[in-house]
Amino acid sequence: MRLTILGSGTSVASKTRKSPGYLLEINGTLNLLDCGPGIIHQLAHTQYIIQDISNIFISHVHLDHVNELFMLFFSNRYHVLKNKTRKTFKVFSSEYNIKFLLNVEKFYRKWIYDPVNKYIFVPLENMYTVDFEGFKVVTLSTYHTEGSLMFKFILGNKVFLYAGDTGLCQNLIDFSQNVDYLLIECSLPSEYKVDTHMDPKKLFQLIERSSPKNVILTHFYPEMDEHIEEIEQLRLKARNVGTNVIVSKDLMKVDIL
Repeated sequence: MRLTILGSGTSVASKTRKSPGYLLEINGTLNLLDCGPGIIHQLAHTQYIIQDISNIFISHVHLDHVNELFMLFFSNRYHVLKNKTRKTFKVFSSEYNIKFLLNVEKFYRKWIYDPVNKYIFVPLENMYTVDFEGFKVVTLSTYHTEGSLMFKFILGNKVFLYAGDTGLCQNLIDFSQNVDYLLIECSLPSEYKVDTHMDPKKLFQLIERSSPKNVILTHFYPEMDEHIEEIEQLRLKARNVGTNVIVSKDLMKVDIL
């Protein structure tokens, strides 16, 4: 498995961080995790193109996580016409999120859908397992907004968990037990005390309870970047209990070994 950070920021403008989006390549299958603004142009800085993507996993439907999804379909029409190729994307999310996206899709459909430029929306239940060629994905709801899902990718004995946006909750603690890699938000300094987002204090509580081997921090608001010393303290405390903390940057690559 290899992770590429397309965007490590939020909806707030940043010179260094685009909105959320991540590529997870597993045995040659390219998966896109969320699709925030700017992600398509970030792809141009990688070795991938839109048509390399097979599956799209949407954690929730806040704009900074889905705003470029239909733009991706629209952009793909260019590749279809230029390369004379066919592409069908599969979009996975909770039933609530899929219903939401389908309501939006009907306004754009005449510009983005045709027989050679297809996309399929696949609703997933909570605590559901999807089998792919060589790997599987398990879902679990989390504490952020209605329909929010976490996605656990399992390849052999390696486990990668994308938590999306979330507050500290029992589902998150249980689902991240001993995972090899946890990709999770670190949105704001701890002093902000936002229930539905993670901060360094809550992240260390999670690390103590679930013992993930590696934690990749993402979804930074500018305020968090201004309090980098709190992240450094988290890294030191986590190291003392056996967890490696990685601070993500846009276009960073991480091999899931």
